[in-house]
Amino acid sequence: MRNLIITSLALASFVTASASAQTDPHVPTCNVNVSRTSGTTWHFDGVCSGTDVAIGPLSVSVFLTVPGTTGVIASGTSTAIAQSGTGEPSPITLSGGGDVVLNIFCIPPGQYTAQISWGVEYSTCMDGVCGGDPSRIYRSAVSGGLGAFAMPLAAADVGATLQASVDPNVHDGFSPNVSLAYSFGTYTASNFIQVFSGSTQARQLTFLSGAGTWNLNLGPGSYTARAVVCGVMPAAVATFTVAPPQTQNGAVPHFDFPEVPGGGGGACTTPPCNDRILASIAPWDHYESQYQEASPVSGTVRFKVRGTLLDFVTHQPKRGTVYLRLEDPDDTAQYVVANGDAHSPNDGACATFVGATPGVACQAAFAVQADASGRFEATVTASIPVAVPAGAPATAAAGNNYQITASADPAFPCNGTNPCAKSGIFTLWKRVYVEEEHMFRKGTFLRGEAAAGGMLIPVDDPVPFQGLSPGATLELVHGGTSFYFDFVTFRSLQQNTDGTWSVLTRDPIPRDYGSPSSGQPAAPVLSVLRDAVGVVADGTYRPNTDYTAPLYETMFVELKPISPIVEEVPFIREMSTTEAVYYASQWFEHGVLPASGVIKTAEPNVLHRIGAAQMPLARGANGCYGPQLGVTAVTGGTNYSLILEQRIADLVLAPAFDAVCHVSVGTEYLGAPPSRVSGEATAHETTHFWIHRARTTSMDAQGHCVAQRFQHDGLQCLMHTPYAGSGLYDGQVFLHYDSHGGDSEYMWVRREADPVPQQ
Repeated sequence: MRNLIITSLALASFVTASASAQTDPHVPTCNVNVSRTSGTTWHFDGVCSGTDVAIGPLSVSVFLTVPGTTGVIASGTSTAIAQSGTGEPSPITLSGGGDVVLNIFCIPPGQYTAQISWGVEYSTCMDGVCGGDPSRIYRSAVSGGLGAFAMPLAAADVGATLQASVDPNVHDGFSPNVSLAYSFGTYTASNFIQVFSGSTQARQLTFLSGAGTWNLNLGPGSYTARAVVCGVMPAAVATFTVAPPQTQNGAVPHFDFPEVPGGGGGACTTPPCNDRILASIAPWDHYESQYQEASPVSGTVRFKVRGTLLDFVTHQPKRGTVYLRLEDPDDTAQYVVANGDAHSPNDGACATFVGATPGVACQAAFAVQADASGRFEATVTASIPVAVPAGAPATAAAGNNYQITASADPAFPCNGTNPCAKSGIFTLWKRVYVEEEHMFRKGTFLRGEAAAGGMLIPVDDPVPFQGLSPGATLELVHGGTSFYFDFVTFRSLQQNTDGTWSVLTRDPIPRDYGSPSSGQPAAPVLSVLRDAVGVVADGTYRPNTDYTAPLYETMFVELKPISPIVEEVPFIREMSTTEAVYYASQWFEHGVLPASGVIKTAEPNVLHRIGAAQMPLARGANGCYGPQLGVTAVTGGTNYSLILEQRIADLVLAPAFDAVCHVSVGTEYLGAPPSRVSGEATAHETTHFWIHRARTTSMDAQGHCVAQRFQHDGLQCLMHTPYAGSGLYDGQVFLHYDSHGGDSEYMWVRREADPVPQQ
């Protein structure tokens, strides 16, 4: 048993210049308790009582000696546990507590014993009344012993632990095959680990503290690892052996992907991602993965796997045969895993190696030759989701994933003596482009032509410009078959002799806007096919899209915004459903106008969203009206979605009124955060691009469901109708997953044809 001696500092008793200070009948009595908190920390609690005294703070100083060592010392002082008394004749009891931390370094773990004592300084009056005379004050100290206390110091305090593990399956010369788990005591310094092969040092890792893992690559042989503390003191030893691999036809394959040699990191989360194989892209875009290439066969994707064949002893590239096999890893989507379907196979036909014998099993071995530099490659082809007859199984699904196993042995033994290499996991994704415009909050259509070089803009509605200060910035927008915009400076508003209104500008208009007036009123529907002007300072309507992209990431759909030339579009206070069709087509820039007609068809994989003011209340099957926060239409080769930001802003302040059924409309949104409502409405309407008709008998004609979200926790699916309850505007957007994915918006979106269907 080692001894630790913990004593109080000697408190020098002294007497003032008064000769009468012989004894003190009022010596305070103290009760002190001590307990070990952890490691080298001790906690003190004390109570001191006396009469006609002034009790000073109870303090403890600590000295540490360890037999057989030199220069090992530690000290610590508790916090004050008592305040001074008055010095007048009155009883006083004071208490408190404090900690002492021993600053112990560089001693071995062991069973120590601590001798602990305490001391307190006090003062008292000689004859009961000090009367302010310092010569009548007597000062001294009192102390006591608390006895011996066990103080074991473990490796966690002053030592170290070291544990080695060897992965017998890793022999590629790149990947770490030895793992050293270490921990160093709290009260150590100058720590390091050395690895020896016999008497030769093979590795060293310095400047260590706390706990961690050192992963390193070592060749075959026997090793000793030593953990050293305080620069010189061995504290832990671990021995291990790395066995040489048995011959695997003399070679081990290694894949380029993951790019980290022998790596294996997780899925990419920030595009571009080499693990994302895109089902299709727009003509102006490109693939993310460097391994993907254009497929010559429609309805399929192609990507390459590449690698190097290495000699198992020298780890140098070599010529030889490599055998490849396609694997299907688990589906990782949260809604799939939560419902016990993680092991579901990929939808559709299995992927194949280009050049493989037709009709072979999905996991059949495919042989490729590595050249003299050890390089080998193979091309994989896989199906993408395409349109199928109603009721037919899907050809594929976003989220289908593929991994390739490689071996120099056609039997693929894949064990410690015959290791197999695995590529990273390639996952099929959809890429969808979102074109978004924002309606002016204040503005109007042009009534006629605002000619280039002129300074007059004929306007439909003068109200947005009444009271507008000269010098305000206006924006002119031109759409239809070409798109451009210009900023001009407002000068004044004038009424013409015929009662119409015009805006005068301070500077010439750069380009032509509008068209010469025919003198005839435009047809109500076609009146939205005009250029417009807006007040810049009043801003535009912008949907909250924060919830949409994360939702679609869970469906392996990458939403990629594409910026239009003209982002701002004309203000319409309340747009009818018929007007919306023409209005959206007029400002849809990634659409193609047919030779005849005025409605554009969407370019492949492009969705069209507009932040707008409002539309009339929606009338339900019961004849009553309900709130309408957004409208999405997918038909005739085109699409659009309007997010009604003004309607949202109005409903959170006060309900609307149904003049037919004489009830309030939208009371459930009263007081809601408008940004959350907008975010949920935007995610809801985006899902309608895919789900806009009944998929099951429990859904309505627009694709609304009556299901819970996939967690089955009583909260509604985002597409639920009516959408209400405790999940409303909570900032969470989840869909439903039932019947092992056979009834689920998640899986319908994943299996829906790509490019995005427009019917």
